Amino acid sequence: YDRTMFTLFRLGRWPDLYEDTQFPRDEESLNQFMRQGTPNTAPLDFDGEDQWRGEILMGRKFVELVNKYGGDAELVHLPELGIKGNTHFMFSDLNNIEIADLLSKWLKEKGLDTL
Repeated sequence: YDRTMFTLFRLGRWPDLYEDTQFPRDEESLNQFMRQGTPNTAPLDFDGEDQWRGEILMGRKFVELVNKYGGDAELVHLPELGIKGNTHFMFSDLNNIEIADLLSKWLKEKGLDTL
């Protein structure tokens, strides 16, 4: 289970973190990450990297469909913006301020930054 979650949440290839990961490298951060998991009794059948390739493809198709019908969807792929190493927990990653600033800018551009 630990190996699957490690891969699924883009930390690295068990037991090594990706070289450019933004996840904190100290032992306690990894310990806390592992403690947050809950057992999953369902089978998981995927290769971590192939899973994410499929997810981004589906995301692009979703954006295309929403925009086709007059929506205003956008897929933000951080590596395409030069931001690399983020995990599934981007607001816990070491570059969380950069990610928050990016989100704030997007909300402002869309007029969604007011209550």
